[in-house]
Order: sequence, then structure tokens, then C-alpha cells
Amino acid sequence: MKVKNIIYILSLSTIYISCLKEEIPIEPQIRTANVSQVNMGSDYGLQIYFNLENNSIVKQNIKTDWD
Repeated sequence: MKVKNIIYILSLSTIYISCLKEEIPIEPQIRTANVSQVNMGSDYGLQIYFNLENNSIVKQNIKTDWD
């Protein structure tokens, strides 16, 4: 008799748990991206300072100039 009661309680609990409301779908966000390419030379010999706001090169120099 005890096992029967446990099975009955478990079956009722699964019924109540499975009756949850469905989730509300969310609209996907539209994202945009700007892509830029900067030529640093074949041996990457340049240091380039790039402004992401204006998509322009601010300054460039040879990477050994600081020495």
C-alpha cells in the first residue's frame, strides 16, 4: 500500500510540473558591423593607429622607429 501511494504522488507531481507555461519568444536583434582592412606590409613592419569611429588611419610609423 505504501508503494502505491508513492507512485501516485510521483505521478501527480510530474503532471503538475509538466504543465508550465511556454516561454514568450523574443524578437532577434539586427546587428550591423563595419569591416575595415589595413595594409601593414608583408613583414608587418608598420605600427598603425586606426580610428574606429572614422574608419581612418590616424598615424603610422615603422615599428623600429621608437628605438
